[in-house]
Amino acid sequence: MSQSNPQKIKYFKSLTRRLTEFDFEKMGWEIERDIPPGADPKEEWKKLEDAVAERISGSGARSAIVAGSQPKPASTSPLEPYQEMIEKLPWSPGQRPGREWIRIPEYPELKPVIELMEGISRDGYHTIGDHVYRIEGDFLGRYPKHKPKAKPA
Repeated sequence: MSQSNPQKIKYFKSLTRRLTEFDFEKMGWEIERDIPPGADPKEEWKKLEDAVAERISGSGARSAIVAGSQPKPASTSPLEPYQEMIEKLPWSPGQRPGREWIRIPEYPELKPVIELMEGISRDGYHTIGDHVYRIEGDFLGRYPKHKPKAKPA
């Protein structure tokens, strides 16, 4: 007597969760099951989907980005107290639209900000207010957090 190979169904679900402004974590769950003889494949699929949803809920992944949105945590950047001072500096326009720069040695009041940036930097980028800042040699560059909209011609 030969045994037939049972039909299998596999369900995979992945979610992406924001860790920091530029860092994300991808999580995935996969379940594979045999479809019992005579069972409705659509019903078995729904069972797998429910099982994965239960595992996601139990894993603490409820904060995963669904449909591309997630509430942002309140910012607690140690650079925020310097925001007003930084924004009042005479920024020079950069080569690309929206980008600006300033020469660090010309502004001694930037010293504590630069030291703080160098001390907390993992990737060199720092968000303060509506701009992203980066130390580039003797220069501090910045650009808007959100890409400026092109002006209609």
